[in-house]
Amino acid sequence: MIHSAFILGLVGSLHCLGMCGPISLLVPANPRRYLLSRAIYNSGRITTYVLLGLFIGVLGQQTGFYLSQKYLFIALGVLILTFTLLPIKFKSKIDQSYFITRFTASLRRGISQLSSKGGKSKQFLFGMLNGLLPCGMVYAALSGAFVLGSLKEGALYMLFFGIGTLPVMMSFGFIGKWIPSGLKSQKVFIYAYLILGVFFIYKGMHLPTMHGEMTLCKAP
Repeated sequence: MIHSAFILGLVGSLHCLGMCGPISLLVPANPRRYLLSRAIYNSGRITTYVLLGLFIGVLGQQTGFYLSQKYLFIALGVLILTFTLLPIKFKSKIDQSYFITRFTASLRRGISQLSSKGGKSKQFLFGMLNGLLPCGMVYAALSGAFVLGSLKEGALYMLFFGIGTLPVMMSFGFIGKWIPSGLKSQKVFIYAYLILGVFFIYKGMHLPTMHGEMTLCKAP
């Protein structure tokens, strides 16, 4: 499963160029220290992913006490496919919901304030806030962390997802304009989600039917 996180991050980062790429250029930095500033920024972003992986891993672990991993994989795969195939107007309503709109606005205000300040700690915090921005590819990665049903594996899954995004996000200023616009379109998001949904269902179908709940020992 971990390798799928890296691939998802690598492929998904092409789509994220449209949103996170331009934001990353706001990171305050001395031009002579481009790589260092981008490394600090991306470290903050990946730290947020890992923390989210820890949280979602705990939720998955608790859910595993009541539902087998087999059914978790299948249910989540069906949910991902269903959401992916929904008409755009329904997805737009979700994206424009009151909570998401207010949350995103607050994050962007924080990012805007940090963009005018220097210092390594500000760059790191800039990345952490960026990692919280609503993003379909991050949701896809979190779904993978959830079904693993483990705090440790959830964090590792999100870590490798973040590492997968590094090649593109670190070099955005150099290669962004050379990447075909088709690879940065919504199609990348859709294809990645479809593949992930089918993969979850396939993996679930090949897992044994076992529940994760604790076994209570009977007294002799």
